[in-house]
Amino acid sequence: KSQRDGTIYTAQDPRMAISAEYDMRSGLEPWGQVRRRPTVKPKTGPLTLIFEFYARMQEPGAQLGKDRTMTMIKDCNERLSFFEVVCFARDFDIVPKLITKATLAYLHKVSSALPNRSETSQREGQDVRDAGFDLEEFNMLLVRIALVAFAERSVGDPEMAVRCIIRWMHLDDPPKVRHVVHTRGRQTQRRINFRSKGEVDNTAAKRALRDKKDEMLLRLKALSPKHKVDYTRSQVQRVKDFDYKVDDLTRVNNLLQVSQQILLASFKKDTAKLLDPYVASKPVHHWCPFDDCGIDCGRVLSNITYATRIHVCNRSDETLTVCGLDISGDATDALSARFDPRPFAPGMTRFVELNVRPSNTMGEFSSMVELKIGRDKAPSKNVNA
Repeated sequence: KSQRDGTIYTAQDPRMAISAEYDMRSGLEPWGQVRRRPTVKPKTGPLTLIFEFYARMQEPGAQLGKDRTMTMIKDCNERLSFFEVVCFARDFDIVPKLITKATLAYLHKVSSALPNRSETSQREGQDVRDAGFDLEEFNMLLVRIALVAFAERSVGDPEMAVRCIIRWMHLDDPPKVRHVVHTRGRQTQRRINFRSKGEVDNTAAKRALRDKKDEMLLRLKALSPKHKVDYTRSQVQRVKDFDYKVDDLTRVNNLLQVSQQILLASFKKDTAKLLDPYVASKPVHHWCPFDDCGIDCGRVLSNITYATRIHVCNRSDETLTVCGLDISGDATDALSARFDPRPFAPGMTRFVELNVRPSNTMGEFSSMVELKIGRDKAPSKNVNA
């Protein structure tokens, strides 16, 4: 046997490389650890992926004009404008399936008020606030959208509305969110950034006009109870059937039902914390190798499970199999093990998982794990770990 950096290399057949690792997230701190523990880096969550993609969709020149500085451009690329919010809402079927564009504009206007902004935006100047919403304000806007869109389903329960918007956007399924961003989001990006005459979307104006007429139709049905007929698009075009401007946001709130207004009035900034798990997701496991041969648990607490595993690499020219496992010593009751009995080819790896869960009556303990590894369809050979 030869040892290097906590790894055992067997000299005789079957040749293997055996080492042990522990899960940093379980809280295990070995006494004999010399090397620096790696930093657990959180992964990008689905909400962060959505925010970063749509925050860079609109060109800063379209938002700021010609008189702009590098700081202003940086703020625009790190914040969501109303145009980018609309693009996001259409790609994720929030507009027009859940709410109309006019309702989204009203919620955006409410979220843009200074008391409703985040602490960072309240400290910054007006130029930063005009650049759009940061990630925290975007989460609060999503909560307001959920309170209006799912008011009937979650009467008096704002958390239920937030869970509904999570299921609607599939935030609990990051691959599906990534698929929507890479397909519908890319198509929206191509329509905005025209690169040639062949990519010009001639139907965008017609589609925008049709959406505006649909919103006018909804307003007529909600605000004109004296008319008993069902309005059509041709009737909406008449000025006498519509008594105020299309873009006037002062009376948009009349479109909201009483339940929607009550639930929206109960909004609190703490409700947006329900979306924090979808902003950044930590990895399920983060394995770190032991410095010494074997498993050094260090100081452990009772009734807490600590995850470790034995790393078995096949360095021989034949297919090997983990045939069995025996535990002997003081910690037989505190150890639970499992392994994959399928054969693994040369160069492949098998993990033997060991979970340590000490009881209240246990003091200092030690045990030996004996792995039975052999050639596929051949007698096994014992290896002590």
